[in-house]
Amino acid sequence: LMQVADYNKIALHSPYQDITKADIIRKGVELGVDYADTWSCYKGGDVSCGRCGTCVERTEAFYNNNLSDPLYDERGWNEAVDFMKQELEKRDEEM
Repeated sequence: LMQVADYNKIALHSPYQDITKADIIRKGVELGVDYADTWSCYKGGDVSCGRCGTCVERTEAFYNNNLSDPLYDERGWNEAVDFMKQELEKRDEEM
């Protein structure tokens, strides 16, 4: 439990802290989330950029669930997956 300035006790729940983004996608699918109505891109705009960190993480989460992200058409999805794989390879090389 936590206490704030007025000393009332509050409970802080963080159910997604210890699970992966792929787990979150999987849970959302189980709950019937329409991911076409969700947005992750840091850059905004009419379409996801597919390049920023959160787009790459979102692509990886869908990919790891053998799903395509409904924000992309087939070509856009394939490009996002290719870019994600390149970014993950770069990250692995840096480690």
